[in-house]
Amino acid sequence: MTQLRPFVLLAAVILTYAEGPAGLSIGLLIVMVNELAALRLRVTAWDEGGIRLPGWLRWPFHRERRQPFPTFDSVASDVSWATKSGRDFDLYISKRFARIARARLLDLNLDLDALADDPAQARAVLGRELWLVVDPTREQSRDRDSGGVDPAQLHRLLDQLESIGVDRRGSGTRA
Repeated sequence: MTQLRPFVLLAAVILTYAEGPAGLSIGLLIVMVNELAALRLRVTAWDEGGIRLPGWLRWPFHRERRQPFPTFDSVASDVSWATKSGRDFDLYISKRFARIARARLLDLNLDLDALADDPAQARAVLGRELWLVVDPTREQSRDRDSGGVDPAQLHRLLDQLESIGVDRRGSGTRA
């Protein structure tokens, strides 16, 4: 496109001379379109070459590929959504916590669904707060207007999840 720049400028001058102010407007429009096309071609070449460009220079709807840690990105996104509403917490985090709790309980030869029949034992094994989150009989929230879970509560729930089956005295032995 830079090779066309002299011809585009010449066309703008000729249009200005021939048509006056209207020609000047058309000539400037032609110059602007040429420069934008040249910028777009340069941006595409830079972008494909691996150079990270500012967002305003990228093509619209261009998605960056985050190859190294897609699972981390997914979890980080879920945690972010969980703090927005009760529905988002149930949709994203409580399901993850339930899967992890099932796996930890299997190490103790317990089943999460079987614990649903005996809530007292479930609270004893999992803790009251965690049981309220992973209880398979609990109905999921549909309320998007309610506040989500604060990060401190998420941290406490995660600590309870990690301590399933660990001796409460801190010796690290299985219960």
